[in-house]
Amino acid sequence: MEKAVEDLQHRLSSTISDMLKRLDSTGLRQMQGDAFRCCARCCDDSKLGHEQLPSCIESCGQNMQRAQQQVEAEIQNFQQRFQRCAMGCQDKVRDEMGPSANLGDFTAQQKMVECLRGCTEEHIKIIPAMEKRLTQAVKEAQKAKLPK
Repeated sequence: MEKAVEDLQHRLSSTISDMLKRLDSTGLRQMQGDAFRCCARCCDDSKLGHEQLPSCIESCGQNMQRAQQQVEAEIQNFQQRFQRCAMGCQDKVRDEMGPSANLGDFTAQQKMVECLRGCTEEHIKIIPAMEKRLTQAVKEAQKAKLPK
């Protein structure tokens, strides 16, 4: 059972990882570069007083920070949804096998793996919509003006 569960976890995590790589290459990396260049312009601007420099630098990273927070929130929500599904699998197996169910029992493990497989498939289907939302959020964050 452990191998089957590990395979499911790997499949789900690699699908998420692929999505994050696409987000990085289609917008997040560019935003990070823009933020660093903006910070450099703040430092190069001799007209800025030393009290204004920190706020200039801070404002350079706000768009990137906002986009990263949205990505983190989506991933966290996704993980919570998957955990709830997995907990539902445990409940389902216990309900099917009775009050004295031993989740270490071979039959229980098989049922658990099948249910987790369903959770994995269901959640992999959610990823394209999540990626679309995140891509849109990154595009909107990119549109926001940086100082200087």
